[in-house]
Amino acid sequence: MIDDDHPHIDYDNLPPTPTCLVPYAHQIGGHGTGHSDSSQDYRLLLHPPTNTIFKPLQNGSRGLREAEFYLRVFAADAPPSLVDLRPFLPTFHGLYRSSASVVYLALEDVLACLQNPSVCDLKMGTAACPPDVDAAKIRSENAKYAHRATVGFLLTGMKVYHEESGEYLSVPRYFGRCLDLDAVYSSGIRVFLGPNVARHPDLARAFLARLQHMRKLLSNQCFALYCSSLLLAYSSSRLPTAPNVKTVVKLVDFAHYRSKLESQDVSGFSHGLDTLIRLLDEASCDSSQLCDPSPLSIV
Repeated sequence: MIDDDHPHIDYDNLPPTPTCLVPYAHQIGGHGTGHSDSSQDYRLLLHPPTNTIFKPLQNGSRGLREAEFYLRVFAADAPPSLVDLRPFLPTFHGLYRSSASVVYLALEDVLACLQNPSVCDLKMGTAACPPDVDAAKIRSENAKYAHRATVGFLLTGMKVYHEESGEYLSVPRYFGRCLDLDAVYSSGIRVFLGPNVARHPDLARAFLARLQHMRKLLSNQCFALYCSSLLLAYSSSRLPTAPNVKTVVKLVDFAHYRSKLESQDVSGFSHGLDTLIRLLDEASCDSSQLCDPSPLSIV
């Protein structure tokens, strides 16, 4: 159970980060994807020999919360409800400290199993931030996306691999903020599933199976997820349809989670998940052409 009994973290005795870390090529959405110098402080780093991602902790209580979340879910004595959730999280490999005293989460590269992965990042929930933060902050965050209450998530990043050109295409950084529910479907979900419409049913059904399982597991948890992201990805294939579609469905970003002992769950995460399930179900039966012009451009 995740509660207020925080695990102890001995920051002074963490192992050092390994050498040969390189910027992670598939980072989309969230901190570290902007163009300011400060955004570089939050970029993900990859250790290629082990396919391990090193994610810097955010400052203050947010970083501590995220570290605690992983420590609890992957603890040896974690309750069954948390153990069942592990397949939907990157595997946690501990905390590390750099020579510059930056603390990192060491996490599985969940895209390592995919060839030319297409990736979508969805910031889940109808609430832009937890209810216990400053009221002005809540108003400011809610104002960034007018359709949050209806859609239940914000598309924060998308990168799609086009086999014909051998190039990655992506959407502008704030593209998702202008999408209403219909546009989320036509310019978001369907575009993410790729230019080969014949492959959409298999991809959509593969995602649906995982998301429906996740929905059941989350209904039994004792925490609320605020500002967490749902990462969807799939492997490119030259076949019109693949008998074994390789997809990834992972929850990431837990710096704002709250125990239900701290506050009632008003995150709206389940509403966003239900919306996504409904849109993917629609996409599994939709053979119409994709929107034109495409919102994607060369990375």
